[in-house]
Amino acid sequence: MTDLAFLEREIGGQALGVFLTAAVRSAMDLDHMPEHRAYQWVTDRADAGDPLIIAAPGQVWTRRADTDPEEAPIRRLFINERLTAPAAVYVTYLDVNDSGSDLNDGADVPPSAVGLHDARKGDEFLIDFLDLYELESWRTVETLLPTPAEAKADTP
Repeated sequence: MTDLAFLEREIGGQALGVFLTAAVRSAMDLDHMPEHRAYQWVTDRADAGDPLIIAAPGQVWTRRADTDPEEAPIRRLFINERLTAPAAVYVTYLDVNDSGSDLNDGADVPPSAVGLHDARKGDEFLIDFLDLYELESWRTVETLLPTPAEAKADTP
């Protein structure tokens, strides 16, 4: 289950605070919410795992166990980019098999979805599509950068 504690474990408290504050500012600007109401709405929605609030680059989303594979044929998605108008995500399929073909570049996608995906370019889905999925993991750019000790160890 995605909640604020899970999000904090994934990216850390400081990064989560910056991320949620940006979402609050967006709600204030776009929806003309007063600040206190925007903070409450954003934190409530983030705590509930709402993709409208939490979907961001660097995340892996997995199809929910109770979701019909016909509705969401791809089991795992990696978010490359978040789009705003309309709210959407640009994703890459993560289920890769060893028998890749020219049709799907190895993505383990059902035949009905092969024509929808080009692994070199990815796919765009409206944010509501992620309601069929749950957040599995989230790696921000900051968490992927080496620490000073790691960088020093790599120096000749």
